[in-house]
Amino acid sequence: MPDIFELGFSPELDRSEIFSGSQSDDMEPPAVSVVPSSVSGDSSPIAIASGELASIIFTGKETFDSTEAGYRMGIDQSDGIYKWIIGDSTSSIDWAVTTAATLTITGAGLVSPTLSYGKTSLADSTNAGYWISSDGVYIGAAADATAFKYTVAGGTFDFIGTVSSRSTATLAAAIDASGDLVTDVINARIDSESKKLLSDFNFGTDDYAGAVKSGDIAWNTTTGAITGGSGVVVYRGGIIGAAAGVATFSIDAATGSATFAGTLSAPTGTIGGFTIGADYIKDAADSFGLASTVSGGDDVRFWAGDTFANRATAPFRITEAGTIVATSAVVNGSSISNNDIYGNGEDSDGTITGDTSLTKDTFYNDLSISNNATLTTDGYRLFIKGTLTIESGSKIAWNGNDGTAGSNASTNAAVSGGAGGTALSSASLYGSGAGKTGGASGAGGTAGGDGGGGTAGTSGDAITNSFADSFSSGSGSGGNGGGSAIASGGSSGAAGGISASSIRPYNSIFAVEMFDKAPGATPATLKYNSNVGGAGGGGGGKASAGGGVAGAGGGGGGAGSGGGVMVVAAKIVVNNGSIESIGGAGGAGGNGANGGATGGGFNNGGGGGGGGGTGGPGGVIVFIYSTLSGAGTVSVLGGTGGTGGTKGNQGTGGTTTAEATNGQSGSTGESGKLITLIV
Repeated sequence: MPDIFELGFSPELDRSEIFSGSQSDDMEPPAVSVVPSSVSGDSSPIAIASGELASIIFTGKETFDSTEAGYRMGIDQSDGIYKWIIGDSTSSIDWAVTTAATLTITGAGLVSPTLSYGKTSLADSTNAGYWISSDGVYIGAAADATAFKYTVAGGTFDFIGTVSSRSTATLAAAIDASGDLVTDVINARIDSESKKLLSDFNFGTDDYAGAVKSGDIAWNTTTGAITGGSGVVVYRGGIIGAAAGVATFSIDAATGSATFAGTLSAPTGTIGGFTIGADYIKDAADSFGLASTVSGGDDVRFWAGDTFANRATAPFRITEAGTIVATSAVVNGSSISNNDIYGNGEDSDGTITGDTSLTKDTFYNDLSISNNATLTTDGYRLFIKGTLTIESGSKIAWNGNDGTAGSNASTNAAVSGGAGGTALSSASLYGSGAGKTGGASGAGGTAGGDGGGGTAGTSGDAITNSFADSFSSGSGSGGNGGGSAIASGGSSGAAGGISASSIRPYNSIFAVEMFDKAPGATPATLKYNSNVGGAGGGGGGKASAGGGVAGAGGGGGGAGSGGGVMVVAAKIVVNNGSIESIGGAGGAGGNGANGGATGGGFNNGGGGGGGGGTGGPGGVIVFIYSTLSGAGTVSVLGGTGGTGGTKGNQGTGGTTTAEATNGQSGSTGESGKLITLIV
């Protein structure tokens, strides 16, 4: 046990002077270097012999685990261990004297910049021991037989010894200064510069035993068949993928055969002698194939005999609508050709640069129409064995003729209606009926008399051998006359009726002939629309009793005649102009006359305007071709209706009376029929 005087107690003290508190008044206080504020132990303080220590000496700390400021030294009665603790709740030194001899320092660090044993510096590689400082950590045996060293300045770490029985010298030799593996089994198979992972990696001699796999895929190592799991496996026998134990694809290394359970998608590539593009599969020579292009029209889906770019004009093609186009075919040993439809080209090549009319059914080899020229068919059929070219501004046509305008009234005298458009004369094909004449106007009244009513337009004629389902078209009515008594304008003439044909020209044979030859019937050319009636004339105005005359009405406009029947058959058509059979325009209604001045009573009334004539109906075009291109048009529209005539104004000098009315405008003619056959 330590001597008490080593702790600073004076040897002059006795027990009575320290603990009894009964020292004499004239005794000097003892000289004390260190006097604890409290001394405690298992025995009474008075039992401590001179020169001995109590079992516990402390100040502030009542227990060894107290966080109060102070110190406590002695034997802990709870575990019998000699302890010494000094400090407070944040900084303390705690030392339990056991076989472990643990020293605990809390809330403080070592003041000394170096902690060492044996080694004299961070560079001492001779002595055994350790050196710890702000420069680094060095622990090693004598002559660095084994060592651990970290240098702060260079950030270097040196280690001499073994890692899992592997010498650090061996490990260092396997990694160069750049951190790359130098030489081992794996490094010999890795080429990091060219990003080659494995070189000549051998799975063994069995086709299916050794492998690289991804996922939990499982397989028979003898046959290679999938037995479970999902993923991909690569073995000598090939590559195979699976999902839930079912093969989804495989590639046989021996044969090159590939099997795919799902969709095989390739935007480009080749298969055998075929090339795959974004919207086609075609042969290497680009002479036939399949197309998937979507343009919004009837796209070609299969073609042969031309390139992908020219598939729309290939000699053989099938559209998405199911249309088959072929220049010829052999069915059951017999040849089928379209040459019979397009003719034999006996009239040679044709070049038309000025207005021209056909005088017979014509069979061109090739035909070109340019320079704003018009080829009028005049009731004859047109056949082109090769190519028909229509330049912009040029046309093939057989249009109806326009009706003329009704006469304008200038006095109280009635005037005539306009003439209808003249008929198109029939030849090999039917032409058209004439448009009908407009009605005459009513005369203006005199000496207080009423005006005359306008005359109705002439009605159209009935036709036979028509393949139209129905037909109805009307002109405008004439305007009413003005004045105190109203004279009505004439009504429009009715459209002609139709009598149906039993033949309908919707195949190439009937369409080319355009002939009604039903059994028991008289053969006749096929027709479509009838002609139309003329417009009514305007009513005359009522005269004033005070003198003067009223104005007469305007005459009704004549109706346009219909477009003719046309047959145009050409193997190849390049149309940048137009092919048309349009009805003639209706004539305008005549204007009514103004009423004359009067000396009293009501004003003399003005005459009503004449009605406008109806446009003629569109004709019929049978258009047969194998290939069509260009931005041109094909039209069978009806003609435009004529405008109604303007009413005459009432006269002056009397009381205001009722005004006359304008004539009605004529209607647009009905459209004709376009029959298109692609052969």
